[in-house]
Amino acid sequence: MARHPLLIALLWLILAPDLSADEASRRATEWARWSCESSDHRRDLTLFANGTVRLKAGPPGEERMGLGELDPEDLEDYRRKLSAIDLTATDVGGKGPEGDQVELCRVALGLPEEPPFVATYRRFDSPSLALQRVVTILETLLDRVGPPRGEDRLPAGYEPRIGDVLRRVDGARFEVVSFTADGRGVELRGRDLPLIIYVEPAEMARLFEHLEERR
Repeated sequence: MARHPLLIALLWLILAPDLSADEASRRATEWARWSCESSDHRRDLTLFANGTVRLKAGPPGEERMGLGELDPEDLEDYRRKLSAIDLTATDVGGKGPEGDQVELCRVALGLPEEPPFVATYRRFDSPSLALQRVVTILETLLDRVGPPRGEDRLPAGYEPRIGDVLRRVDGARFEVVSFTADGRGVELRGRDLPLIIYVEPAEMARLFEHLEERR
């Protein structure tokens, strides 16, 4: 007996898995979230189960949003690294200064087949080594976020100069202090963080959103 094409189509719709619902679930499931807030700035970084990276940053109530995407291999790599950290001891060892200008941060993980994890600390506290490792991994996601929607970052044709103070997409400020000998890297020193980073000139416009000072 011949099979009617319409009957076959109806059976497929009934029996096929609801892929759209699964995708919607992964888009809404947060694997990791790292937020820091003070009286004048807020940053909220989220990694979703489908590989989307979302960053909201700016003055409270005026945050701008940037998005990025991880491919499946990179997403699995982040899941593996975060899952490998022993989070049974994540107390904050030493308390730093407090106040409205000092960021209060929160880290939350909801990884598959792992118990939920939540920890809070202030910017200048001394968190455990495990919590520091989590934050260090999440910080690398900032490089995966594109410019804020509807916003330009640095001026067109921007060329870094020593003394320039730039604001990164997460709100942290960095000063250009030197260039590598081969001219292929820019050395920047954190104004708000005790951190030295090296960035290729072609990557400056992707990582930084504003030129705050120029000598």
